[in-house]
Amino acid sequence: MKNVFPIILLSALLSVTGTIKAQTNTKSFQGTITFSIAPVGTVDAALAAQLPKSSTMSVKDTKSKKETAQGPAVITEITDATTKIYTILLDIPTGKYCIKLTEDSIRKGLAKKMTITAKFMDSTKVIAGYTCKKAVLTFKDVDGTENNETVFYTEEIGGKDFNYNNEYYLIPGLMMEYVKNTGMDITLKYTASEVKKGKISDKIFMTPADFKELTPEEAKKILGGD
Repeated sequence: MKNVFPIILLSALLSVTGTIKAQTNTKSFQGTITFSIAPVGTVDAALAAQLPKSSTMSVKDTKSKKETAQGPAVITEITDATTKIYTILLDIPTGKYCIKLTEDSIRKGLAKKMTITAKFMDSTKVIAGYTCKKAVLTFKDVDGTENNETVFYTEEIGGKDFNYNNEYYLIPGLMMEYVKNTGMDITLKYTASEVKKGKISDKIFMTPADFKELTPEEAKKILGGD
């Protein structure tokens, strides 16, 4: 059976589509959020065994670092709304790699794929001790196909541009429950299971020296995207 983790990694790279702005109205927060991850619908047992089960995000005001372990791979995403750089660290069997994306490249990637609108609802839901607001996003592909997704988020963590690095950039705060299509017709549901407040060091947002920097094109080749 084909190993699924390169496809998930490639999906993380290809889904980098959002707009970047300087963070304003940012909530002061330092701490760690743990997410449970589960496939939506029925998935083959052998395939499900390869999918990630959880991820951890560290937040320090305008910065975030999310780590997701998947089999032999670890995907780390680092965001910084001050520098407007989105960093992806891939620790996989073939090596350690770093991809850095700029505001311009992310904007262009979004424009080529889809348009996004959001409808903010009055409904709320308590997740990990936070009262989260509901939003329904509509993703319209260039071929006219539309897909609606429901998100629950809190404005108590992050600012209005906290999701600048992905397709959920209209959501003004930390997403506590959302779904993400990973390719191969697999959709994963992310749900915050625990929020722990505590001091976060700036050092964790730095790129380790032993990671080789790649262009997005080089990364796609390594991950089998061609």
